[in-house]
Amino acid sequence: MKAIINAKIYDFNNFIENGYVIFDDKIIEVGNMTNFNRDDIEIIDCKNSIVMPGLVNGHTHILPEISKELSIWNELKNKGCYYNGLMFGIECIKNGVTTIIDHSGEECNSLGTLNELKKAICDSLSLRGIFSFSTSEDLNIDNCIKENIDFLANSSENCTGLFGLNSSMNLSDETLKKIESYKNHAPIHIHIAETIDDVADCMSKYEKRIIERLNDLDLLTDNSLLAHCVYVSDREAQLLNEKNIYVAVTPTSNMNKGLASFNYSMFEKYNIPCIIGTDGLSANITRDFSNLVYTMRSKYNNSDSFTLNDLVKVIKNNYEYANKILNIKIGKIEKNYKSDLIIIPYKEIVPLDEENILNYIFYEVFDSFSPKDVICDGKFLMKDYKVLYENEKLYEEPLKVRS
Repeated sequence: MKAIINAKIYDFNNFIENGYVIFDDKIIEVGNMTNFNRDDIEIIDCKNSIVMPGLVNGHTHILPEISKELSIWNELKNKGCYYNGLMFGIECIKNGVTTIIDHSGEECNSLGTLNELKKAICDSLSLRGIFSFSTSEDLNIDNCIKENIDFLANSSENCTGLFGLNSSMNLSDETLKKIESYKNHAPIHIHIAETIDDVADCMSKYEKRIIERLNDLDLLTDNSLLAHCVYVSDREAQLLNEKNIYVAVTPTSNMNKGLASFNYSMFEKYNIPCIIGTDGLSANITRDFSNLVYTMRSKYNNSDSFTLNDLVKVIKNNYEYANKILNIKIGKIEKNYKSDLIIIPYKEIVPLDEENILNYIFYEVFDSFSPKDVICDGKFLMKDYKVLYENEKLYEEPLKVRS
């Protein structure tokens, strides 16, 4: 059992100006320092620091971005997936991310990919992960189905799966019907209408839009995750609401690819919960937090069109989605929530209070985000900016495997 003391505590819900957190794997007690009287447990003095919940990356690709510069590891197949996972996971820790929602697979094209990512992210680094294998007709469909189904069979509070699909363009009706017959009502994780070509392909082949097509094939399972959704009609948005679907937005990746922005006001109109991810571009989720605000204000030509409270709603949706899929409680610094915490140094430029804490977090902390300590499930993963994993293994072990 440990106690964080003398900390400013903020969890997007409540702010404590000078508080403490007693925790092991779960939070045991939270309060003001005036009420702290323990001297029988390990003390972590967080004076001049802000304590927040660990962050969630709501949609990413562990393999593509890392693999671009590591061709030597691509030769290692599944073992390469493991080491790629380690590298990406370490970057997540440095960026305060303690839960990763991943959509990978086509780069490894091998059975066992998800287990290798799980070994890296969850077993070796002690992060939480929600993994899916991107099923595509460019690969062996039976192997893709087996990879997803086998992984879904084993879940815990730090690791589980979704049924991964690539995109509508890469999946025929015959394949989707086969998937539906095997997936046993598991939520899907799929790219939807990222480009207008995706929509045009679906209209040309099936004379319906993508979400309508998935609905007709009974694939819109409760709590499914649809990434991008840039080109979505009102009818499709209504279906997403009716089916309790989440949409993952990736503003920085959209800008990087020169894509149009998603229609957040439509998602709000139909009460569709949005979560946010990096789309594999990096592990830096706070950059996407910032870019979400700026791109929406630019899209609607109004600085009031997307407020910081709107951003908080999206961040909370990340926690809500992870909680539903993992069947845990993260995202609040309250009793009985999991001890996924980050500690960020704070230079007192202005006194912080309930009125200005969110503005300070957004304009100052997120703009140059650099957590000092990262804790997941009560365990320190990074201390004094040092990741507590032997990084040299990342370079030594792949060479041994290759030889």
